[in-house]
Amino acid sequence: MITRNLKLTRVCTTGLAVAAYPVLRVVVDPAFANAFLAAALWAVAGFWLIELLVGVALLPPGSARPRRRVALLTAGKLVLYAVGVIALIRGLVQPYGALAGFSLLLVVLVVTNFAGASRRMRTPAGGRDGDD
Repeated sequence: MITRNLKLTRVCTTGLAVAAYPVLRVVVDPAFANAFLAAALWAVAGFWLIELLVGVALLPPGSARPRRRVALLTAGKLVLYAVGVIALIRGLVQPYGALAGFSLLLVVLVVTNFAGASRRMRTPAGGRDGDD
C-alpha cells in the first residue's frame, strides 16, 4: 500500500506539473512556468532517490547492507541538492516558481495519502484491501 501511494504521488506530481506548464506560461510568466516545472521534476527525482535509499538502507538486523548502493544513492541525492542550490543562487530559476513547483509534490503527497487512508478506513477486515 505504501509503495503504491508513493508511486502514485510521483506519477501525479509529474502529470500535474506537465499539465500546468503551458497554462502557467500563458497566465503567469514563462520564467515562472519553467521554474515550476523544473522544481516539480527536481522534487520528484529527490523523492524517488529517498525512496530507493530508505529501501536499501533500512534492512532487518543482521542483514548485509549494500554499502556501495547506499553510497551511490546518497551521492546522487547530494548532487541533486547541489544542482538545486546552484540554480537558485545563480538565478537560473525564478524563486517563486521553484517554490510552487517543489510544493506541488508535498500537496500531492498529502492528498494521495489522505485518499488512501480514507479508502482503508472504509475497507472491511481491519483496513486490508489486498494492495500491500
